[in-house]
Amino acid sequence: QSNILLQVATFIFFNSLYKEKAAFIPPNPAPKITICFLILSFISLYSILSKNPKNCYNFKMIKYLSSLKSQDLKDRICILRLDFNTEDTWRMEASLPTLKILIKNCKAVIILSHKGRPQGLEKDLSLKKSAQDLKKMLKKQIIFIPHFRFQEIKNLIGSAPKGSIFLLENLRFLKGEAENNASLAKHLASLGDFYVNDAFAVSHRAN
Repeated sequence: QSNILLQVATFIFFNSLYKEKAAFIPPNPAPKITICFLILSFISLYSILSKNPKNCYNFKMIKYLSSLKSQDLKDRICILRLDFNTEDTWRMEASLPTLKILIKNCKAVIILSHKGRPQGLEKDLSLKKSAQDLKKMLKKQIIFIPHFRFQEIKNLIGSAPKGSIFLLENLRFLKGEAENNASLAKHLASLGDFYVNDAFAVSHRAN
């Protein structure tokens, strides 16, 4: 409660400075909002770490691909979270270095992503086109999986040759995705041996 009150007080303080047209506050609303939220974020982070220093250790537990050796990835199946939720392909292009490392060293890579805010199955928000775009960029076959029959998917991945790349259909077609459903998370996790997150833009969501 004290943390929330501190955040509210900080926001009110900077908002009042803006209304008084203080010299160091930007003259348009967008930077003003950005500054306030950055300050609130730092306050929240400080509050979390000061109350429980063990949380600092959790940050150190994050591993990066650059710190791994090829033998760490050999014969393993990677679940890769990417963000294809854009009208263009710039985020897909940004993920290519990660993809190339994984394809070279892993048995298979299965990509998870989402697009839009569908209410159930909406063909316009399918990731089928994303599979085609990715195929052109990598110049490799992308196996698009248009369903969520997990046992069939596991069998397909298990029998695939080394270096195979799969793209699962839009995760937001599943009701459980937006609900942070534990059962769905277990089904998705069962598809591979380890997880790589290269979708920073959605890392703050509970989905």
